[in-house]
Amino acid sequence: MRIAVVGTGALARAVCDTLALSGSGDLRVRVVGRDGDRAAAVAFVARTLAHGGGPGRPEFTSASVARLDQVGPVSDLLDELDHDLVVCCASLSSTWEAETNPSAWTELISGTGFGIALPLHAIVPLTLAEALRATGSAASLLNACYPDAVNPILAARGLGVLGGLGNAATIALAVQTGLGLADQERIHVLAHHRHLYEPSGPDAEARVWLDDRPVPDVGALLRPLRTAGRQNRYAMIGVGAARLVAAMGGDVPVRLHVPGPLGLVGGYPVVVKGRTLEPSLPDGVTMDEARAVNDRAAAEDGVVVGPDGRVRLSPRAARQVKPHLPEMASGFAAAEVHAIGARLLALRGRLRELPPGGG
Repeated sequence: MRIAVVGTGALARAVCDTLALSGSGDLRVRVVGRDGDRAAAVAFVARTLAHGGGPGRPEFTSASVARLDQVGPVSDLLDELDHDLVVCCASLSSTWEAETNPSAWTELISGTGFGIALPLHAIVPLTLAEALRATGSAASLLNACYPDAVNPILAARGLGVLGGLGNAATIALAVQTGLGLADQERIHVLAHHRHLYEPSGPDAEARVWLDDRPVPDVGALLRPLRTAGRQNRYAMIGVGAARLVAAMGGDVPVRLHVPGPLGLVGGYPVVVKGRTLEPSLPDGVTMDEARAVNDRAAAEDGVVVGPDGRVRLSPRAARQVKPHLPEMASGFAAAEVHAIGARLLALRGRLRELPPGGG
């Protein structure tokens, strides 16, 4: 399988490093980034790890592209490389900024919910999806940048996205480990990005089933994950990515868990066979009930994306955003993501100059 991993940060490194240790000699991975030296470094480390992996040895190379937010340059590169799978690990918003450079901007994010940065997470995946369509590529797209909310935006704009990485996949790995299971065939997990953290109450918790029976005290099951810290979760994202890629390379159905599958809000259990996947709910649970679990969590994260791609901010998020961007506070359509994103970038530039409490 030929894979393009787009991005050179911690997320891309975790994905590449785990693929390197997978022992699959059928993988040809190209790391793509705006900084050619950083892309080459990610590929080099992965190649080094591959030499100490299993019997097979994945190949890693690199390429650079000047802009990841413009369809033209990305289309040229993807058309030249011709991949089976494109994995987006690049975003215009860093999840580390609150820890490394706290400011009035990071204070706004923490006060409104992670979802307020949705447009910034969406721009690169949108560009990749539009480039794949423009080139007529048959490659599948996996988006690791807030897929719970970004993938529904892509779907609403008629752009293909198979699913995402992290979030529900990471939570399902924690559930699998906590229950002492060898795989995920017996479990069903409904979980949103918001469920990586303690929810507002028991009714807002992720839902877990074992052998189609509800598992009690999900919070206790997820406590080790929630206290592990973001840095440790990256390794789990890599493991989830390697499992998904392995399932996509086979012809035997495998149950896994994926955020944003086929453009759905939140995360779902799915059955993967080749480069196809389908949601797989526990007995007695309807899709409307599953959507309700994820929509509630999405509201706690600050944004809910409707079936038509309309983005609605939670009341709390809308109140805090309105003084800065009233046009965003009132909600916006999927087609407006780039315009809202540009205004959000300008706001970020201003608020970064102010200390916390200064906005």
